[in-house]
Amino acid sequence: MTQPRDRDFITKENDVVIEDIRIESLAGGEFSIREYVTSLGFFENIFSPFMIGDMTFTDTVGLMKKLPIIGREIVTVEYRSPQRMSLKTIRFRIIGQNSRFRTDKTRTDVISFKLMSINGYNDLNTKISRSYYGKISEIAKSVVSENLNTELADVDDTSGDFQYAFPFKRPSEMIAQMAQRGYVENDIRNVGFLFYETSSGLKFKNLLNLYTADPVNFYFDSNVRRTQELQDDFTISTHKMRNLKFGKEFNRAKQVSAGVFSTNLKSFDITRKFILNQNLSYAKDSILASDKGRGETIISEADNENYTRPKILYTNDSTSRFAPNYDDITECELYLNSNIGIHNDSQITFDISGDSLLEAGQTISIQITKNDVDEELIQEGENDEDLSTNYLIKGLGHRFYFDPSAGDEYKTAIEAVRNFRGQAVPTTTTIGD
Repeated sequence: MTQPRDRDFITKENDVVIEDIRIESLAGGEFSIREYVTSLGFFENIFSPFMIGDMTFTDTVGLMKKLPIIGREIVTVEYRSPQRMSLKTIRFRIIGQNSRFRTDKTRTDVISFKLMSINGYNDLNTKISRSYYGKISEIAKSVVSENLNTELADVDDTSGDFQYAFPFKRPSEMIAQMAQRGYVENDIRNVGFLFYETSSGLKFKNLLNLYTADPVNFYFDSNVRRTQELQDDFTISTHKMRNLKFGKEFNRAKQVSAGVFSTNLKSFDITRKFILNQNLSYAKDSILASDKGRGETIISEADNENYTRPKILYTNDSTSRFAPNYDDITECELYLNSNIGIHNDSQITFDISGDSLLEAGQTISIQITKNDVDEELIQEGENDEDLSTNYLIKGLGHRFYFDPSAGDEYKTAIEAVRNFRGQAVPTTTTIGD
């Protein structure tokens, strides 16, 4: 039975409202292909500038020939989760064919296409040489509006004035280069910006501040009682994590070799005949060390990793070559290396019922149960105090399935990370107590 598209209630697990799927040819013409599409997915990641995707559909009426589909077509999808009234609209360019085969008993072709966001395709076709001066966040706005025919949907302001000269670079390459020196609130420890795309548009966001945003939803890994009598099983199911997996956590060998806990920076300026020599000790100098509201540090101040200096960075501090007020703070290199290196010290992946609200770069609240003995569960509660915290959505995979008999379905795969611990690093062991 077909459900009304304007409904605000869930009728089954993985429920979704698909308003339409249309294809438009640059040669002219646009029409709905909703009845031909069997699967469509797209992916967001805070470390990827643009969304990519794929689409599979069955061709029984010669669409490949009549349009024709040759890599210049635009696919528009309008969708929402029933509990979300705002309709999401995303547009992709068909950039290639993954596969095409014909079924044995019919003349039906099953075709899989590669998709890339319109912004991503425009970026591929744009290379310019240009110089800019000012705040990095303002330059990023200009680069996007001047070259990608859109605006940044969300921007975090940066501090300091910078000057850049870009020789024949794509817009995304320009912004990626500047993002490494962007810092906020006149605190060079809070360095590192990300340029990425979600279903709501292009973003230029500070990495560390993403972790501190208010969570947009909550999820748990076990059956729990309803928090409200009016909640039904379908509503509860939208918060249930499936296929929960813990990834490569506390990769100390990689972190130590990269110098994220302890680094020495040597910066020289030939115009002033000056050499800066500065050390980073993570447990003393990082933002988490001074702002406990961001979570606990992942190693303690007593750990040797803070003082071994396994990596030395060399930079050219060319401040006085440009102008007296020009900012090129080389100390940023110390904290950027550390901030990026520990961004996923904890990471989990899981699947949920599709939710059109979710985007990469948001935070979510996660409740993970303990696997302790019954006596400890009774005394201390079921939730793991260290693992049950807010997490940052690093990557997100949206997948729609279209089945005339079972109805449309929407599933979301989440990669969530954090750069902190929920509890302080323990100093004693309790096993055997």
